[in-house]
Amino acid sequence: MQVLVTGAAGFLGSHLTDRLLAEGHTVLGVDNLSTGDAENLAHLANEPRFRFELRDICLPFDPGQSTTSSTLLPRPVRPSIFAWPSRPSAWAP
Repeated sequence: MQVLVTGAAGFLGSHLTDRLLAEGHTVLGVDNLSTGDAENLAHLANEPRFRFELRDICLPFDPGQSTTSSTLLPRPVRPSIFAWPSRPSAWAP
């Protein structure tokens, strides 16, 4: 299965990504790094079934188009996991 994980560089997103890859899935991780840390995904740099895109999920984008590989995750991709920022200050008014 092809999976889009938003908040992939956060604590939950990075562990979810690891689990999905361990189960044999292909993962597109998206994060704007506002509360996440790219270091959480550094160990996946050579994983062929993982692609990371630095972007704000609130802005439109085509997960089938990529600067690294447009064939890794052809459309359609169904977003299935959404994680809220882990710090209340990040989402409180």
